[in-house]
Amino acid sequence: MSPSEILRLAITFVTTLLASVGGVSVIILGLATWLGKIWSDKIYIHTSAKYEKEIEDLKNRYSADLEYLRAEISERRDLLSSTQNALSSGYASSHERILESIEVLWRTIVETRDFTSSFHLIYNILSPHHYENIPVSKLENVLPNMTDEKFGERVKSLQKDIQNKRPFVGEQLWGLYRIYFAFALRLAWKIIKERQQGKVYTWDVDIDGRRDSHLLDSLQGAFTDDELSSIVEKDRACGVPQRVMDALELKMLNEMNELIFGKRLVSMSIEQQQRVTHLLYSIDRAGEKPMD
Repeated sequence: MSPSEILRLAITFVTTLLASVGGVSVIILGLATWLGKIWSDKIYIHTSAKYEKEIEDLKNRYSADLEYLRAEISERRDLLSSTQNALSSGYASSHERILESIEVLWRTIVETRDFTSSFHLIYNILSPHHYENIPVSKLENVLPNMTDEKFGERVKSLQKDIQNKRPFVGEQLWGLYRIYFAFALRLAWKIIKERQQGKVYTWDVDIDGRRDSHLLDSLQGAFTDDELSSIVEKDRACGVPQRVMDALELKMLNEMNELIFGKRLVSMSIEQQQRVTHLLYSIDRAGEKPMD
């Protein structure tokens, strides 16, 4: 055979061999792809079914929890609505009792002031040097005459309608009222006793001529030191009991406003209110002067 024929046979053999190997590779590749698709579909179906079941289980479980939560919310909403209605009804009813109690309390305050004003008169119109060491016989025009028995009956009558109102006025207002009542009645009682003994002391001294610690200490429960100092001014010795009672009344009115309206209507300090009152009093006095 010639070299060219040998080369042609070699090329034919190699070509046939490559074609044979290439066909098997294609077959194997196709078979692998087919098997892969089958297994992929089986895995997908199996996994999908598993997760769909888990999702369905979760939906069912959370659906039950959601329904329970909705029922719980609905029940609590109904309970809250019932509670609000009850509170609203109870508040309306209790507010009427509060208003009624405040009215009774203020009436008692006015009656206490009216009853004791004649006893306090000597403190409010005269300076101490006008009645200290002065015989009682010369002061009879400004010293009420009342027996201990009559005084006790009057004090008892002032308290008969107020004791059962305490739960509706709050402890702050009640405490101020008790200080006011004790202050007013103690000064009145002192005047009765001092008239009987024949000697009148200043408002802040007891019937034995000593500092009336019971009276003065009680005021610490209503006023700060600064407030008390502004009321009991050394250069205004005349009228101190009246200023104390006015200041206590202002404090009680503030508490009443808060109970009725939910807020204080006056934000001025005791000193500012005292100045306004004094100014109004001065204007009134000026208006009373006859014109030339």
